[in-house]
Amino acid sequence: MQTILKRNHIKFDWAKNGLMAVDKYDQAMRDSETYVMIFMDLEMPMMDGYEATVKIREIERDNGYRPTLICALSAYTDESKGGSNGRGEEEVHGVRNGRLSVQAAQYGAHASNDR
Repeated sequence: MQTILKRNHIKFDWAKNGLMAVDKYDQAMRDSETYVMIFMDLEMPMMDGYEATVKIREIERDNGYRPTLICALSAYTDESKGGSNGRGEEEVHGVRNGRLSVQAAQYGAHASNDR
């Protein structure tokens, strides 16, 4: 993932676990920074991607922030957890350079920095 993002000159941030992802998102928003898109690994330690997504959505709702697109990444499918957690577009099973580049570019072209 990092290689694909670097190769395409896409600025990114990295979190080692779900709790860190939520903390980084919360701090960035408090500092008036924005994320255009979040790639969320569903199977992270400390707090999985499902719970991290719910926490991010709570932060957005509680502060009136515009929802950030969250693209779930997983090697597995767990339909029992899908649907109601507010992730966004789709689960991605494996990442292909061309598809990622096109989707990121298309979404980035339409994203707004206002919250």
